[in-house]
Amino acid sequence: MAGDRRVRESVRKAIRSGLEEFDREIGHLVERYRRGELDLDEYLDLRAALERGKESRVLENLRGMRRRGYSPNSGTLPR
Repeated sequence: MAGDRRVRESVRKAIRSGLEEFDREIGHLVERYRRGELDLDEYLDLRAALERGKESRVLENLRGMRRRGYSPNSGTLPR
């Protein structure tokens, strides 16, 4: 059980690598919208662009895991 949790955490960390900046930018965008600095259309366009970038990063991370030879049966991520 603890091993499964450790693997799950390492996979999650590998997938989320590099997403912090996107999350931070989305947070700033939400605050700007709440303060009335952006109208709804501007907010939605900017938010959609950030979400697309975030999705691309996740896919890059998954492809990288495959290239490095990650196997869920091995129990660890390759270094």
